[in-house]
Amino acid sequence: MKINPAKTKRSSSEHRQESAHKHYQQGLENEKDISYAVSCYEKALDEHPDHWKTHFRLALLLARENQTEQALHHILKGIEVSCSAGQFQGWDNFTQVVNLAQHEILSLTETIRRLSSEPQTVCLGHLYMLTGDNNRALQEYNQSKKHTLKTETFHLLKGLAEANENQLKKAFSSFSNCLRSNPKHLYAYLERGKVKNALGYYEWAMEDYHLVIERKSNCAAAFYHRGKSAYALGDFALALKDFTHSRQLDPDGHFPFYHTCLLETPLKEQAKQLNNFSYAIDFDISLHKEENLQGLEQLLKKEYTLAIDCFSRIIARQTTQSALHNRGLAKFLSGDVEGALQDYKLLFAQYSGTSQAHLNMGLILFALGDKTESLEEFAKALRLKPKEGKMYYNRGNVKAALGDRNGALNDFSHTIQLNPEDANAYGNRGIVKKMSEGQSDTLQDLSEAIRLKTNNPWVYMQRGFIWAELKKFHFAFKDFNQVDRLGLIDFEFFYRKATFLLEQGYDHQALQDLNRALSINPSHIDTYYKRGMANKKNGQLSQALQDLNYVLQHQPNNIDAYFERGLIKQKLKDQQGALEDFNQVIQAQPEHQKAHLHRAKIKASLNDTQGALKDYSLILEHNPEDLNTLFQRGLNRLDSGDHKGALEDYNRYITLNPNSQTAYYNRGLAKSNLGKPQEAMEDYTRAIEIDPQFTNSYLNRGNLKSDLGDKRGALEDYNQVAQINPKLANNFFNRAIVLDQIGEHQRAIEDYTRYLEFVPGDAEAYLNRANIKSTLQDFTGATEDFNRALQINPQYANALNDRGNTKKEMGDLEGAILDFNRAIGINPKWEIPYFNRGLAKEAMGDYGGAIDDANRAIELNPEYADAYNMRGNNQTTLGMISNALQNFTRAIELNANNAIYYYNRGIAKAAVKDQTGAMKDYTKTLQIDPNYAVAYDNRASIKLNLKDYRGAMEDCTRSIKLRPNNDVPYFNRAIAKSALKDYQGAVEDYSEVIKLYPEDAEAFHHRGKAKKNLNDFSGALHDFSQAILCNPNYSLAYSNRGYLYFQLGKYEEALKDYNLAIKIKSNNSEYYFKRAYLKEKMKQVESAVQDYTRAIKYNPKLGNAYINRGNLRRQLGDTSGALQDYDQAIALDPDYALGYNNRGLLNDELNLFEKALEDFNQAIRLDPDYLDAYYNRGTIKQRHNDLTGAIEDYSQAIERNSKYENAYFNRGIIHFSLKMYAGARLDFSRVIKINPENAGAYYNRAQVYKKLGKPSEALADQIKAHNLNPGKYPLD
Repeated sequence: MKINPAKTKRSSSEHRQESAHKHYQQGLENEKDISYAVSCYEKALDEHPDHWKTHFRLALLLARENQTEQALHHILKGIEVSCSAGQFQGWDNFTQVVNLAQHEILSLTETIRRLSSEPQTVCLGHLYMLTGDNNRALQEYNQSKKHTLKTETFHLLKGLAEANENQLKKAFSSFSNCLRSNPKHLYAYLERGKVKNALGYYEWAMEDYHLVIERKSNCAAAFYHRGKSAYALGDFALALKDFTHSRQLDPDGHFPFYHTCLLETPLKEQAKQLNNFSYAIDFDISLHKEENLQGLEQLLKKEYTLAIDCFSRIIARQTTQSALHNRGLAKFLSGDVEGALQDYKLLFAQYSGTSQAHLNMGLILFALGDKTESLEEFAKALRLKPKEGKMYYNRGNVKAALGDRNGALNDFSHTIQLNPEDANAYGNRGIVKKMSEGQSDTLQDLSEAIRLKTNNPWVYMQRGFIWAELKKFHFAFKDFNQVDRLGLIDFEFFYRKATFLLEQGYDHQALQDLNRALSINPSHIDTYYKRGMANKKNGQLSQALQDLNYVLQHQPNNIDAYFERGLIKQKLKDQQGALEDFNQVIQAQPEHQKAHLHRAKIKASLNDTQGALKDYSLILEHNPEDLNTLFQRGLNRLDSGDHKGALEDYNRYITLNPNSQTAYYNRGLAKSNLGKPQEAMEDYTRAIEIDPQFTNSYLNRGNLKSDLGDKRGALEDYNQVAQINPKLANNFFNRAIVLDQIGEHQRAIEDYTRYLEFVPGDAEAYLNRANIKSTLQDFTGATEDFNRALQINPQYANALNDRGNTKKEMGDLEGAILDFNRAIGINPKWEIPYFNRGLAKEAMGDYGGAIDDANRAIELNPEYADAYNMRGNNQTTLGMISNALQNFTRAIELNANNAIYYYNRGIAKAAVKDQTGAMKDYTKTLQIDPNYAVAYDNRASIKLNLKDYRGAMEDCTRSIKLRPNNDVPYFNRAIAKSALKDYQGAVEDYSEVIKLYPEDAEAFHHRGKAKKNLNDFSGALHDFSQAILCNPNYSLAYSNRGYLYFQLGKYEEALKDYNLAIKIKSNNSEYYFKRAYLKEKMKQVESAVQDYTRAIKYNPKLGNAYINRGNLRRQLGDTSGALQDYDQAIALDPDYALGYNNRGLLNDELNLFEKALEDFNQAIRLDPDYLDAYYNRGTIKQRHNDLTGAIEDYSQAIERNSKYENAYFNRGIIHFSLKMYAGARLDFSRVIKINPENAGAYYNRAQVYKKLGKPSEALADQIKAHNLNPGKYPLD
């Protein structure tokens, strides 16, 4: 029983795919009918838009129709679709489209950039690779991250790009990756072998070549490269075998024959090889002869005479086909074309002839001018070898020379069919197409020729001219540059390129090419004319004149040459010669208006004003409204300086013709010269309204605006001129001046540079540009421009002066002085170089010489304020403050608004301690220039000296805002903050200094002091140590670190630091004093006395040292020495309370009660709050029973220090003795509160309690006293 299969309903999607496939197959089968095939593929894509194969086929057809944009769209769409499907297809198609669109690379690039990022990078990489830009290709490849895009094609092309860029190891890796993707990719093996060869791995390379030869035994390249490896390894037999095999597989291959000839002479098989010039010849058996081999080697070395002699000897013994052929070839190559013809005729008479022989015969006949016979020989060669591309190529050249363009095109196309890599065929076909078809097809062929052979200058030249005709100047320049790079020496190229450059305004470059053209063909008249024009535009008028003289010698009726020569003579001030030339023009062409105009100008310039006016006036008598004559007369009057007359003529002209922009412009000139700038600007504006493209009106209006101070308005006018006429040189010059004045220095440099392209001989422009570069610290560029200005004008004093200033800025003071000397030599009455030389001398420390130069400058110009200022500066340096102040004051009288003068006078006043005067001058400086940061710094320093710390801080803050990277204001503000006890703020400012200067030892030291005041002892120690690291000889840092160690109780560390400080600075009394005090605390009394003595030695007025030494002497029992020290301390400072107090103690010890009491009294008079003095006086009074006085003194001490334990204790004893038990109890209780460990206070209070009848309290205190000191206070 049969069962019918179930029917499945088909989806609409499947139906569309089937329909798309049908359309695709129809297109594929009918691609010869491109229009029909395109419609089929488009229908297929309507049904199935993601069918990448359809996109690729449609792209190829569109590319053939030169619809490159659409073709590339479909290629890239197909690539994206295949990428999304996990594949990467279409690269053969992509390559074909790119090759068809070489001239549209920019368009291709922009289209590709619309892809998503990953396909974009790979596509761009392949595009650049296919167009020869390996470096950019690699940049794109290296950005690709998707593994799915890295197919064998990707790795292969990336490897080729890397190999071309000599990145051999990377190329090796890429080829290996390709082989991992496709182990059968023979081309990858071949290229990897080449990389191994280049890296010197010859045996390893041979493995790759073996594999290629195994799988493809007819691969000539593999045999050739394996032969190279064998040759490198010394296996000459294998090398010879492989080169021979390669030659047999590819008879047109050049390199196997070349490498065969490199094999060493001992290999006799060498005689069987063909040489580079005649490898296609069918040699006979006589090739084995050594003499024939010798001839071939000489031919290869281009030793034609020796080769001819050698082959002639062979022929003399036995005529052979090869010897005749080789001798004929040698003669042809040596230039003996007739001799070559005879040899080939003899060869054909005796032998049948080879295709190469007929080819060479055709070339010989063509060289002799027999083009018809030449074609016949090429036809014979083609009958012998109908698939020999070079036969068609040479015949195509002959047909092209005969004017048979279609025949030539057919032959070149046939050559390309036989050999698609024949660059010369593409190039010549492109040239022929240009003559007959069109530029588009020509560009395709020329671009293909360049792709195949990048070193053919002729092809670049032809393509460059086509680009120029198409107005694609960027591409034209690129091709012309390639021609130059390849070293082509050809008249047509230089002449046509120069013509193109002249048309584009590149006169200087055109001049170079015209010179090169004339070096090849020195008799081409039009080249001389064009060179004359180029020289004229470049300002090289003498050379231009020579060229036009030459033209007129050979073409005496060349009116244009007369006219141009007249213009040049006019510029060269040869007015008579110019007049004669314009007369020649007018004689030949009486209506030549420009010649009339210029002749009139010349008459006016020759002061023949009446003659010029007579000519114009005679015309106007007959025709008063002859606008042209009226205009010319006005111009003549304007040129001759008759501005009033010119104004009358242009007023009349404008009445008759109110719409002439030139008339308004010229009237504006007249008004401007008559001192009416506003009216002149109105006329320039009216001229612009009539003709918005009238550049001169903008230019002159801009000049007037600039003169009136409207720099921005002037700039707008100059910009308009540049937009209208980018070749108007003066506009760039004027705009550069304004740009410099408003601070846009870089743009000013660009304008001067552009101006110099047009006027390269303008020394002033070089000078101005040099000064701007110097302002921008580009001293090298500035020096080059100064030098160029001086090359143009060696007597240019301004350039010497300004170059001297730049050298001064660079630190080359001697060079600067030499330039100032030269400037003075040229113009000894000019004060400025004296002034500048003085500045240079000042910088060298020659202050007297600087003053001399200032004196000379002031003699020449008594009102030269800067010179007075400079003289004052140098006098300040030499300590001549009085004179300096006079000079600064004189400078201020001459220019009261110059902040620098006040600033410098402030410095001078500060030098003589006139801080108030200095403050006033710094304040005036800042009123004139609120941004003068250094003036804030200096004023802040004075305020610090005057203890106006808040004012100093304000000045420092302003300075910091102006120059946040300057350390001085931060440092000074930190000092002010420290003085105001804002130690944290000081730390922050010192930290800013350290950020700017991480090795600033002083900043670390001061920050350490501030941190110490914040009780940040660790931070302080770190900063003192850091200061020492920055400056190991910083003695003060050692001293302060030592003092901090002392305060922290680290006496040994302190002693080491004091020792180091004294080692660095052994005469510093403070360091000895500190060390003495430390030793005193360390109980090294005698050593301490020695240090106090040294401190006194280096500073005999150091009162504290006498006091402390006196204390130690007293301690040692040297009462006499102690008394002397106290007396000396008091003698040094009679108001020294401590001295009196300590002497009082000594007098007390010496039982000199009255003296002791007087000393304590004096100490208290000098310092009413001196606690110890009150206490000490109280003890004396107590011992001498002045108990009331003692109580008063102890109370004074307690009043000033409520925790003065001893004063309470002693006063309690007196109160007890006076039976003032309540007071005594209070005093001893206060002692116990201050010091709970004071056993004596407990004991004494117990006695008070007994007197007060409080036995239990007394017993408790007595027990406490006993517990604290059992030995001294036993229990009853």
